[in-house]
Amino acid sequence: SDILAISGGTTMAEVAAALPPSGKRREILVIPARGGLTENVEIQANTVTAALAKNLGGRYRLFHLPDGLEKDVLEKLLSEPTIREHLDLIQKARVVLHGIGTAENMAKRRGFSTNVLSELQRKDAVGEVFGYYYDSHGQVVHAASSAGLQIDKLDGKEVIAVAGGKQKAAAILAATLLIPGQTLVLDEGVAAELVELLQVGIN
Repeated sequence: SDILAISGGTTMAEVAAALPPSGKRREILVIPARGGLTENVEIQANTVTAALAKNLGGRYRLFHLPDGLEKDVLEKLLSEPTIREHLDLIQKARVVLHGIGTAENMAKRRGFSTNVLSELQRKDAVGEVFGYYYDSHGQVVHAASSAGLQIDKLDGKEVIAVAGGKQKAAAILAATLLIPGQTLVLDEGVAAELVELLQVGIN
């Protein structure tokens, strides 16, 4: 069966909820792309995964590993068979569905220390995808301590980003450099803002 990996977040929760129920069974396995943030359960990756699978008529597998673990703890957990099995499934995913966040907002949601927040500002981080924080050139400047989809292992996958809001324009534009070839699904406001940014860049 096809495997679809999805990230958490407000936008992905809205995508899952907006999808009309298929009413028939499909050979699709939906899985979380990464471990979840310890935040509002409605927008956690596991919740979004279950909701999307239900509306698609597919099956789902959950991933019970939070983001933000200490590196030594994370390394120990990565040797667990159930964790390894899920990471293998993520690598087999044919489709990856994700949101795009601004660096500042996502850093605050993750509860980063003042030092890390200062580092992100110093390095001009504009956006976040899959726990990776990047600058306007699409260069990764910081990676959150978490397990899941690796940004350098997306070759051969159909990557779809869904994002909205003018405030995300710079993050979205840079995300196209971070992950070339991905499909963008945007609202009208941010699409117009992107056109303006691109025209300024050309001129």
